[in-house]
Parts: sequence; structure tokens; C-alpha cells
Amino acid sequence: MKPRQASPDSFSNPAPFTPDAFSLRGRFLLGTLFCVGLSLGLLALWVLWARYTSWAWGWFYVILIATAGIVYLTARWISDSILAPVTALAERLSHIDPRRRGMRIAGEFSRHELAPIAASVDRFLERLDGFVEREQSFTATASHELRTPLAVIQGATEIIMEQTRACATSQNALARIQRASNEMSEFIHALLMLSREAQIHTEPGEFCDVGEIVARVVADSAQLLEDRQVAIESECDSVLRVQAPGSLVTILARNLIRNAVAHTDEGSIVCTVEGRTLSIRDPGRGIAPEHLAHVFDRNFTTRPGGHGVGLYLSKRICDRYGWQIALESSAKGTTACVRF
Repeated sequence: MKPRQASPDSFSNPAPFTPDAFSLRGRFLLGTLFCVGLSLGLLALWVLWARYTSWAWGWFYVILIATAGIVYLTARWISDSILAPVTALAERLSHIDPRRRGMRIAGEFSRHELAPIAASVDRFLERLDGFVEREQSFTATASHELRTPLAVIQGATEIIMEQTRACATSQNALARIQRASNEMSEFIHALLMLSREAQIHTEPGEFCDVGEIVARVVADSAQLLEDRQVAIESECDSVLRVQAPGSLVTILARNLIRNAVAHTDEGSIVCTVEGRTLSIRDPGRGIAPEHLAHVFDRNFTTRPGGHGVGLYLSKRICDRYGWQIALESSAKGTTACVRF
């Protein structure tokens, strides 16, 4: 079940908070003095009555019950007075739109005991705005500074491949350079999209076939199997179309397949598409139970020399599009499943 989100109107038009005439401290003191004065007054009235009447004890119980009722109502009034501004502050915080910068709330609570809390929230929002602004600035700079040299490398590689068609050795090396630059370009594109605060908007009709992408990634991963007794089989005959950029699905499949290759010493890695689910099974060493809960954490890795980025990025992509990703592991191997 997806969590309920507030509507944009509730973000843009939050209900203003107006401080009451009495402060919390004033209401508490007023209510306390009222209860004490009422109790003493009724007690004095009963003492005077008891001196002149023989049936004053009956009135004593009536006065006691009436006093208890009045004290209860006064206590309810005090508690409501104390909780009302806290509830108003919580409601105001829940209506803060994370997509808008410069939101401040201290002015709405300036004449209230909760003003220090509201001011602390404003200081936190100010720092958060600074972090987001710096991240957006870095994203814009990285988009330009990284894509430009990659485009130069890709263009130069294509020219050299045309000039050295007769040399098979050069063609193989240039093909690896071209493949690596394309992967880097897709990787940067995915990082830039995931780093944006706004939701990724997929163009209408922008679909990709998961089976075709997995088959292409399996063919490109042949270089990872050099001098190893490991094979990758693609059983993706059924069509699975998803509305998402093909570059992100490529990164998702590539990371899962490379993770399977890295943890397999021998045997066959099988990639299948059944219904809406992509499964990648490997006969590797498996993942320890205490590590399985952390495999999608950033920088978590059990492989020497690993960086712990591949599965973390895969989880980020799935979360962004509402896909479900899970790993099941035992001593006989590991299965990664993505349900689209």
C-alpha cells in the first residue's frame, strides 16, 4: 500500500495558525487558580452550612460531585489548550512542500510558546535549502563537464574505427572503448536523473522491452567471462514492455548480471523473463544471512575491491518507478528478482 500524499493545494495553501488570547502558561495558571478557588469556596460554604443544619452531609456529597465535575471540565479545557498549538504546529509541518524552497513558519508562531521550536525548524529548513541548492548546482555542472568529453571520446572512437577497419585487433580494442564510453554515458545520465529532486517524467509512449535489453547486456558481458568457467544464458523469449527510459533498465540489468558474475566461480547464470518479473539466478557462493539485509545499502560490499554502488543504484531506480526488487540467497546460489 502506497502512503497517502497530501494534495498540491494543501501544500500551497496551508491553514494559518492564529495564537489564542491567552498563552499556555496563562491558561494553566488561570485554570489552576479557578479550581483551587472553587474548591476552597465550596468547602467554606459547606462548613458554614454544617454549623446551622443537621443534614449538611447530604449537601457535602452534592457539592463534592459538582466540584469534581467542574474540575474535570476545567482540566479538559487546559489540556485542549495545551495540545491545540502543538497539533497546529504538527499540521503545519506536514503541509510543507518539499519541492518548494524558502518555506518558513516561525512568523506564524511568533507570539506563542512554540516560537523557539518553529524557529529551530526554520533554521533546519534554511540549512536544507542550502544543501539542495549546492546539489542542484553540482548536478548542472556535472551534466555539462562530464557529457562533453564523453561525446568527444565517442566521436573520436567512431572515426578511428572507420579508419582501421582492416585491423581486427584495433577493432576489438576500439569496440571495448566505445562500449565503455556508452556505459559511462548511460551511467552519468542515470545518476543525473536520480539526483534531481523532481520526479522523472517519462515521455508518453516511451517504452522499452526488458527482454531485448537483457539479451543485449548478456552479449556485452561476454568480456567479463574471459578465462572463466562461467556462462550466461538468456531465456527472455516473452515480451515485457515497461514505460521507462531504456538507459535506466540497461543499468539495472547490467548491475544485477555483473553482481552475479562477480560472485560465481563456475556454472551458468540464467536470466529469465516470466510475466512481469525479471529473474537472474547464479550458482555462486551465496550471501551470508547477516549481509542479505544490507546488500542494497550504499557503499556496502562483501567483495574485496568492490564499491557497493551497483545494487544501491539498482534499488534507487526501482524505488523511483515503483518496481519491486529482492534477493534470495542460499549456499546453492543467489536469485535476484525485479517485478515491474
